[in-house]
Amino acid sequence: MIIQNSKEAREHPVIKEFVQLVRETVGDGVIDFSHLQAYPFMKFWPNFSLVEYLENEDDFRSIMCGSALADAFGRDQTGKKISELEFGEIKDGMRQLHFDALQGEIVYASCTFAFQNREHRKWHQVKMQMTHSGRTNETVAVIVFE
Repeated sequence: MIIQNSKEAREHPVIKEFVQLVRETVGDGVIDFSHLQAYPFMKFWPNFSLVEYLENEDDFRSIMCGSALADAFGRDQTGKKISELEFGEIKDGMRQLHFDALQGEIVYASCTFAFQNREHRKWHQVKMQMTHSGRTNETVAVIVFE
């Protein structure tokens, strides 16, 4: 089960640092993909999940899966859709986190799950809306595993 508004996620030092950097960069605005390519954001790249909403399919596709996430999941998920991934009982919750972020919320969440029959892992994340090439149909998340 996904815990939304997770205190653990909100207080995780990596997540706090990322959110502070976003605020310093765009204030109350929306982060743009070009910002994420700048030096201060590079330290978060291994923990990035960039996902775009495919309106015509009502699905989400990973456009970047950081190396720390690929290691935790046992594979790179770049190019995969949520509907194709084995998130089991949390799949609907994962979709909802993306929808909430697309509406402009900063979403903090924690969960423990097994991915592809691997051992259970607890993760914490922050997810938010992102603009890319003038469109606002993507989310950026920083995900950390215990």
